[in-house]
Amino acid sequence: SSSSSSSSSIPFSRGNPLDMTGTSVALEATSAAMSPGCAGAASLAVHLGVDALSACLTALCVAPLITVFDEAIARSASGREGLWTAFGRRMRSALSDPLSFFMSDAFRWMWIVYASTYFIANGLGGIERVSGMKFGFLSTLAVTVVNMVCGIAKDSAYSKMFGGSDTPEDEGGDESNTETSTPMLAYATWFARDVTAFSFILTLPPMAASAFPRFINLDLARFASPILAQYVTTMLHLIGFNMCRHSASDDSVSTTAASRRETWLRMPAYWSTVAARQMRVIPPYSIGGVLNGKLVSSAPVLAEMITGISLY
Repeated sequence: SSSSSSSSSIPFSRGNPLDMTGTSVALEATSAAMSPGCAGAASLAVHLGVDALSACLTALCVAPLITVFDEAIARSASGREGLWTAFGRRMRSALSDPLSFFMSDAFRWMWIVYASTYFIANGLGGIERVSGMKFGFLSTLAVTVVNMVCGIAKDSAYSKMFGGSDTPEDEGGDESNTETSTPMLAYATWFARDVTAFSFILTLPPMAASAFPRFINLDLARFASPILAQYVTTMLHLIGFNMCRHSASDDSVSTTAASRRETWLRMPAYWSTVAARQMRVIPPYSIGGVLNGKLVSSAPVLAEMITGISLY
């Protein structure tokens, strides 16, 4: 979340992923100047089309680097190879054969996570602008749920693709390589990871900005909160992967509590994984948030040229 995810962080503003101002501020002038005729079905359809295209293009830009990070983290968690060794090898492979990289299961899963997240954020904002409705916290909740569901599903797929005993040269992953099911406890662990991360993102920025107003502004706190959250959430991320690893191993390993404790204590390169997960949240939060906002705010001009429907 992914997610991982975690793996799975919600990337639709410059700073705080649960604050839509990164995208919506760029559209305030557009929203204020909209004519009543834009509330029609045709206008809404064009708006949603623009929102979907912006989400897909933004995800296409941010997903490649995050894919490399998450694949390396998954391989490291499984003990198949060192994290930075896996990262460097996968990066070289992606640059030397980009077509295979973009066609891989690993990239497709990552693209789905971020395209879905951006689209829900953009689409709800578009509906608000066209209809005049205000969803408020429901928008945040909807985007959070979509990001969590997609991110946890991606982590499950990554655990199957990269958590086994295949050779390091098995690039990009292939879900057909294993029929191992993901334990429900792993899903619960990743869910706890994401809830913890979102708690940081929602509560830490205003608390830090109010406690240290001379040193920390709200934007800085929003940017730093998901990075700081990795110190707590990385352990849950790795525990989930180790649960998947045990479920795929033989009974002599997976059925003994002692071996599980030993495996968790030997989680490979823990602090390197924390650093990698901190770095992988930057593209969707900074680059992705800015790019998505720019696309959504500038696309109506192109849409009007093509369709003749004014979105202003």
